[in-house]
Amino acid sequence: MSSAFTTPAYGLLPLIKNLLVFFAGHKNDPFILSKPAGSKEVEKCQESREILANIPVALENLSKLETFGFSVGWWESEYAGDGPGSGSAPQIDLQLLASTINNIAIGISSLPFLTCLNLDLPCTHDFVKLFNLVPVAVFSGLRDLHVAITDSTGPGGSKNYLFLADEDGDNDEYVPFSNLQQQYPNVKHAHGLFNIVEKCTSLCLQSVQLSRVKISAENLIKLLSPGMGIALQSSLLASVSLSDVDLTSGTWASVFEHLSLCPQLSYLNPEDLSYTRDGESSDFKEFAPRAWEDCANLWSRNEEDEEELMKLVKILVKRAGGKYKYPSGGMEQCMLLDDDDDDNSDSNR
Repeated sequence: MSSAFTTPAYGLLPLIKNLLVFFAGHKNDPFILSKPAGSKEVEKCQESREILANIPVALENLSKLETFGFSVGWWESEYAGDGPGSGSAPQIDLQLLASTINNIAIGISSLPFLTCLNLDLPCTHDFVKLFNLVPVAVFSGLRDLHVAITDSTGPGGSKNYLFLADEDGDNDEYVPFSNLQQQYPNVKHAHGLFNIVEKCTSLCLQSVQLSRVKISAENLIKLLSPGMGIALQSSLLASVSLSDVDLTSGTWASVFEHLSLCPQLSYLNPEDLSYTRDGESSDFKEFAPRAWEDCANLWSRNEEDEEELMKLVKILVKRAGGKYKYPSGGMEQCMLLDDDDDDNSDSNR
């Protein structure tokens, strides 16, 4: 594969419009250290390293590329709850990761027709680097953007670490970080994600999916809004999925009220929405008895949150033509009462 991408740009290469580079599984993950010397895993990782090194050449050869995606595997810690030093976390080849991010920046900067970018990268600091390396014109030309963080090591990284959580704390403080998170904490560099989104002025924001995010209500509303100077009534937002999102300030009621004013919104899937423990709105946080597995639309002590959520979902149900025409495969209708009227009206309110 790597040699194919380094050949001169002839034949079918210039005609390719979509490319996804995906690394999955610890055995084949080139970024994880400590694989047995001489093993097939090392051989496969060497092939992967060659591909990573050739990203700039590959993308330059694919001159008509419109969609580019790059994804690394999901990294988690192993921890049994036995206190400091009892767990383990992946050790990452930081030099390889740094060179890869640099190569991605060089590569996508050479794509004049790029309109869709999908990046699942290990940490938020990777997006800080991309923001500093990639010309603004690349981001402003995007019409579709997907970003995700895949290093979930350390405290707060995964619900799987919450088996000792209670009202006094998550009790996951001894879950070990990867060496990457030790050097570049996700929370400290989260601004990199939002800096990039702000530069994507051509996005047709129709669908939003957020998972495992800590954000203020004000910034979340900005993220769910059309571009600067565009009236909310012109919003094209149609689908919103929010999972394990904690507000640092403000209320969920204000977010739901904002969404109710988006005229094209037709779908909402809210799952395990709550507040951070140490934010301005922490008094509203309700604690799940079994935080690692319990699931609800909202974990909130603020009654207005639930009221606004129910109002919003009833609006969406009416837009769909009734409860039986509105999705219910996930958490979409859990907040509705069984005796809620099934209104088949076409009315939006």
